[in-house]
Amino acid sequence: MSRILICANTLSGKTTFMYGTFHQMMKGIYGFTLTPKYHFAQFNRQCKRIGDTRLPLNERFPAPSDRIEEYTFILKYNLKTIDEIQWIDYPGNLVEEDEENPDNVRLMEYMDGADCLFLCVDGAHFNHDTRNGIINAINCDGGGMELNFMLNRAAVDRKTGNDKDLPPVCLIITKYDLVEPDKRNEEFLVDILKEVFPILFYPSVGQKSRLVSVCPVTLGRDIGQGGKLEPRNIEKPFCYLTFLRMAAALGQYRQEMEQMKTELLRRRAREEAHRSHRLLKRLLPQRPGNQVTEEELGRMVEACCQLERDLMDMKRSLQNMELFDNGKQIPWDRLIETRAGKS
Repeated sequence: MSRILICANTLSGKTTFMYGTFHQMMKGIYGFTLTPKYHFAQFNRQCKRIGDTRLPLNERFPAPSDRIEEYTFILKYNLKTIDEIQWIDYPGNLVEEDEENPDNVRLMEYMDGADCLFLCVDGAHFNHDTRNGIINAINCDGGGMELNFMLNRAAVDRKTGNDKDLPPVCLIITKYDLVEPDKRNEEFLVDILKEVFPILFYPSVGQKSRLVSVCPVTLGRDIGQGGKLEPRNIEKPFCYLTFLRMAAALGQYRQEMEQMKTELLRRRAREEAHRSHRLLKRLLPQRPGNQVTEEELGRMVEACCQLERDLMDMKRSLQNMELFDNGKQIPWDRLIETRAGKS
């Protein structure tokens, strides 16, 4: 089971973002589908309510979450189940409690096992007149101080006190439709987030992993004023996690494929030896058990090629997301090289 930990202040839109992700991913993106393991009807009804412009706003959107919520989703690839995703919704205001508070103890446990960390920043906080005003709004009203405290705790091994890896992080600007047009500049938004979350963009001691992507999302233009449900980028944070998993899986596929090729070549050599030298039959008996066949290798090659195509398609869709590793911006191809190995 994989684990996503999403954390932000109440009213940031993170719970609504989860429903939007389900709305987009249930239909299938690049061969992947995401469906709830339990309570499909509940998720489906809520998605329909979000899209129903006839309803008043207070009835369209889910109630803000002020407690830890856990959801389980089924991830499928080409309609075959490949994983269960535990989605943990953790309200940032709980981080304000003492470190020994049971909820904060659970938070560190969740963090240790997280495959990806989603940190949400409300887009409404970007509309102050000055740069300092935006940064102060995110820190004081948007949970920036609490989230930084959480990151600082998570970046240290509790037993040894040594620096450790953070899970891959996606900084999500929710309610992007609320950001004023003159502030919808990618470089400007990233620079603000670098100042709010400097630990994520500073080279770590010993080159520990600090992989960070930035993604603005919206459920629709003017949806907060009664507009239509027209999601934009809403699936991309989850695609970011899936892209990492795909790249790692591609590396395993390539390794297995090379092993199968080697085994097949050895078997062909053995068979040729048997045909050419009858006396070797006693010295080189046929191996018992399952053996690699041409058909099996063909299926593996086909699966590997399909995964590569899907990975390239997903990479193209993620290109507009900034990606950083230890504070340096990197191309998405780098993740394929490091996680899947060069072919």
